[in-house]
Amino acid sequence: MVTVVVFFMLTTLHLSRSTIISFPSDYNPNVSPNDRGIIRCGFDIMDVSAVEDVHYTITIHLSTFVMWNDSRLIINDTVLQDLSVKNRWYGLTPELVSRIWQPKLQIRNLRHELPTRANAKGQGESTLLTTEPNQRFYMEKQAVVKISCAMDFSLFPFDRHSCPYVASMHLPIEELRMGPFLLDGNEIYFKAKTTTILEFATSFMELGPANQTEEMEFFTGFKIRSNIMGFKILLRRKFTSYLFNYHLPSGLFVIISWVAFVIPIEAIPGRVSVIFTTFLVLINIATSAFSNSPPSQGINYIQIWIISCIGFVSVTILEYFGLLYYARYIKQVEGRNMGSLVYPEMYGPKKSRINFKEDHVDRACLVILPILFLIFNCLYWFEAAFGRGQ
Repeated sequence: MVTVVVFFMLTTLHLSRSTIISFPSDYNPNVSPNDRGIIRCGFDIMDVSAVEDVHYTITIHLSTFVMWNDSRLIINDTVLQDLSVKNRWYGLTPELVSRIWQPKLQIRNLRHELPTRANAKGQGESTLLTTEPNQRFYMEKQAVVKISCAMDFSLFPFDRHSCPYVASMHLPIEELRMGPFLLDGNEIYFKAKTTTILEFATSFMELGPANQTEEMEFFTGFKIRSNIMGFKILLRRKFTSYLFNYHLPSGLFVIISWVAFVIPIEAIPGRVSVIFTTFLVLINIATSAFSNSPPSQGINYIQIWIISCIGFVSVTILEYFGLLYYARYIKQVEGRNMGSLVYPEMYGPKKSRINFKEDHVDRACLVILPILFLIFNCLYWFEAAFGRGQ
């Protein structure tokens, strides 16, 4: 007796579920409805979890909301009355959802979709019957997607990037149009927030009305004009760590190298140790900075800075090399002049010109190089703040 009751209850439940929607005999779920309506689409961006600048990809955790209507389907009057009276939406079973037409959004720059815990449990996608007469069906899908983004790192580490997330349906705009999601009568393109701490500061903006249509041309030459929906992810690199790890140390070592100008030319070990120690440290900083820089078509900003710092220290090395060469030349000339005298001791020691020339050259470099380095800093940081870097 219990078995018969259970069988009757299950049969009744199956019938009630199966009669929610009636399908015409010629209904085809692969053909879009001819309602000439609007498919409402919106995005809830829950997190931007990763930005891989080496691979030019962004990983996003988001939910996609889609609402549409299909006038070919006949909905049970009892269900419609229940929806209007109780003002609540009705969940559809996966078997029923598989029999109806659904909008297939295609992401233009999608690399691949990553599996999520919700999708593994079958909770990542749901389809509901709504109380809206013009938007009877509602679908929500959670996903973690990895999209490609064209990035230019010539401004590194002051680079900024705009990465579009574009969804389309590849249907002519004359058949179906895509529009923003409606919430309490307000159009909403997306909602966004981020929780993961990244190397980039992230913000979001709409595609704009001018970017919501596109003309697609297929391989056969056939063209259609369709709607697109989506948003833009704006990335701005946080350069504070690069400022303290590369810019500030390399700039200080350039200043330290100027200490060599106050060391006498005769103190070769002291002067050489100051110059070459700063030079080798800058080479080490350059190796670290260049290896950690993303690939770019040309030289980037941090490479310009470090190469310039190495150039300033190289001038200090070349200046000391010139002084040593000049000192050796003067000693040779004075030695030949002293040797040509019959009684050189009668004339006494001649005053060397080395110290005189050395003081003038060192003083000139001690004035000129700081001025040039200051000018370089003004140009560099002005360009980084207000030029292309901004």
